[in-house]
Amino acid sequence: MTFHYLVGTPEGITHFTERHELGLFTSDEYSNAFRDCGMKVVYYSKGLMGRGLYVAMKPLTAREISK
Repeated sequence: MTFHYLVGTPEGITHFTERHELGLFTSDEYSNAFRDCGMKVVYYSKGLMGRGLYVAMKPLTAREISK
């Protein structure tokens, strides 16, 4: 997708674009990507806006816990 922006200032109008590359992944692919990075992941199907939410966290090491 290409987003087009117009920015107006007293000096004039500037146009610029920003390209966004999107991908579609399955729930398992998302979860496995987090796990492959060493994270624990939980999926909440309702999420914040009804579209689902992944929450991932790197587990703490013994050293981090003892601080």
